[in-house]
Parts: sequence; structure tokens; C-alpha cells
Amino acid sequence: MRFLEGTPRNQTVSYVLDEVIEEEHYVRLIEQMVTQFYQANLGLFSNKGARMKGRKVYHPALLLGILCYGYFNGISSSRKLERECRRDIKLQWLGQCLVPAHKTLANFRKDHGQTIQQFTRQFTDLLRQAGYISGHTLTVDGSKLWVYASESYTVATLRDKFSDTDRKLAMYVDQLQVQDAQDEQIDLLEERRDRLLARIGSLKAKRENWATCQAAAQQKPAKRISPTDVKARIMKGRQEIITVTIYSQLSIAPLVSWLSIM
Repeated sequence: MRFLEGTPRNQTVSYVLDEVIEEEHYVRLIEQMVTQFYQANLGLFSNKGARMKGRKVYHPALLLGILCYGYFNGISSSRKLERECRRDIKLQWLGQCLVPAHKTLANFRKDHGQTIQQFTRQFTDLLRQAGYISGHTLTVDGSKLWVYASESYTVATLRDKFSDTDRKLAMYVDQLQVQDAQDEQIDLLEERRDRLLARIGSLKAKRENWATCQAAAQQKPAKRISPTDVKARIMKGRQEIITVTIYSQLSIAPLVSWLSIM
């Protein structure tokens, strides 16, 4: 039988990287936009690399382009972007075969958060002006975001907490009455009395907090409230698992085409 034969793995293959990337691929548009944005907004970037001493640093436009390419392809993790710089030939073209460490990408994103937002806004405005985004059609999608809401109370659980708090308050008050009836060991009794008064004060503060939560829970349709995140709701997720989440919606404008603008 005859089979297709590929290039031997030990054979040297030479090619021009720029010829591999299509002329109409959007990575060329990203490179042009990033370069123009950097030249027009030099003051928004840090001055790392200005000194002649020390190790050379990555160009800010190169790091911004890698992050932008990652956003276009749904890659936000800096570790995944580092791996893609070794694997994706488009990123090799954009990053000139350089592979920034994930820590470098993460620090650049942390230090230039506002600059990245400004760049994405200008990029969107350019696409809208060129007619690639109409601005009239929006795609809306919803998602449940897990939130840290370890304390989520219903009206029934708040009622139980009221009962438990009242029981403890009655117990501590009874202990104070017993102490007041004793005359011996005055110093020890005073110290114990102070501890009991502190516990009573703490329980009263908790009871006021439960009362506030109960009043707020009564106004909710589900009769439930989460003090750590007031916007959280009890929802069913995948496999009918009930979790405390926030329902969010994302609206995006569809792209008409990805032909070169310049």
C-alpha cells in the first residue's frame, strides 16, 4: 500500500515566518494597533529598559500584543499564554519568537491595567468606525458566577439562631445572678463577672445582626440572604447542583469581518 510521506524529523526546514502568516489574519491588525498605541501613549508605560545597565527587558508593545491576542482567543491565563508562545506560530510571529515568562505577563497586566482598558476601547472604536462592528446588534449571554458566600441564611435558620442566642443569654444571666448571691472570693467572682458581661454583650450584638438579616430576608422572594454578598442567589448549576452564585450577563457586538483595515 502507498501512504503519504511527510518531512523527516531530522531534516532541516527553513522558512520565513512572515510568509507563513496570512496577509488578512487579524494578528497583523493587532500588531499595527499595538505599535501605534504605544508610540502615541509613551507616558502610559513604565520606563523599564531605559537604563543601559542590567538585563534587557521585553518591549511593552510586545507584551501588550501577546495579552491582546490571548483575549481574542479566550486565553486569559498568563501560564497558558507562555505555553502558547512556544506552540502557536501566530504568537511566534507577534512576539518575534520570544517567550516571556508567565510572571512577566502577569506583572505587566497588573501594572498596566488601566492602559490595557484604554487600548481595548480605542481598538473597539476603530472597528466601529471602519464598519467592522455595527453597534446596532448585540449578542447577550448569561452565566452563573460562583461567589464566596459561606454564610447564607434563610428565615428558618435565622429563627433557630435567635432561639440559640436567647438560650445562651438566659444561661449567662442566671450565672450572674448566682454570682451576685455569693460573697466569698470577691476577686475571682469579679473576673468571672467581667467575662460573662463580655459574652452577653457579644451575644446581644449577634442578636441585633440576626434581626437585621431576618428583616432583610423577609423582603427577599426566596426568603434567604447572604450577608457576605447581598447580590448572591441560590441557583441550580450543572448537574442540578445548588450553589450560591451571581447571575451575570455579557453583551458583545458581533464582528462583520476580519479583513485588514490598514
